[in-house]
Amino acid sequence: MTDILIAGGGVAGSALAILLGRQGLSVEVLERGEFPREKPCGEGLMPAGVAALRRLGLENAIHAEPFLGVRYRIAGHIFEGAFPRGDGSELMGWGVRRRHFDQVLFRAAAATPGVTYRTGIGVEAPLVERGRVTGLRVAGKPLRARLVVAADG
Repeated sequence: MTDILIAGGGVAGSALAILLGRQGLSVEVLERGEFPREKPCGEGLMPAGVAALRRLGLENAIHAEPFLGVRYRIAGHIFEGAFPRGDGSELMGWGVRRRHFDQVLFRAAAATPGVTYRTGIGVEAPLVERGRVTGLRVAGKPLRARLVVAADG
């Protein structure tokens, strides 16, 4: 039986699959889309996201442009702020095309030992048995795992 089933292979699902696979768990990611894909959101990584990519060892695989703060325009007003300085250096975010970002994470997850990555697979519903989620229903068939994660946005 698979240790972990992850419904959704975007940023959260792929990053989680990498981390769990590196811990020696068997992970199956089910993603309804195909990669690369266009997605018009999430093209800015805040400093915490940049730090997470560094912990994953993927910072050199991401081609991004740095930015040092944020600006919001709301009802004719502008609100802006720079990221604080952290341990002697400026914290920065990264601007990156979501198409590229998803592809890098997808490839890294698919290459991680213990991770099986399936695209073009839609999850129909959680599989609930005796009041507990025990898997996912896919193409009318049950897939079971010790833990199920919904990372489908």
